[in-house]
Amino acid sequence: LPIRLVKQKHLDHVLGAALFHDGRYQDSLPVLEKHAEVFPESPYAAATAWFRAADLTNLERWKDAAVL
Repeated sequence: LPIRLVKQKHLDHVLGAALFHDGRYQDSLPVLEKHAEVFPESPYAAATAWFRAADLTNLERWKDAAVL
């Protein structure tokens, strides 16, 4: 991957996690969903899925969270 994409892969995951830890679940979710879509083989994929499921749980979107 070009260095720009390598950095973006890391930044999307870190930004999504930071928003999650700040309680900004609605903001975190699209960042993490983009990361999962663009970088499905990322070394952060499992952690990204966990954060997405946790965001959805906090947003009381139980059925969406259950499939992750």
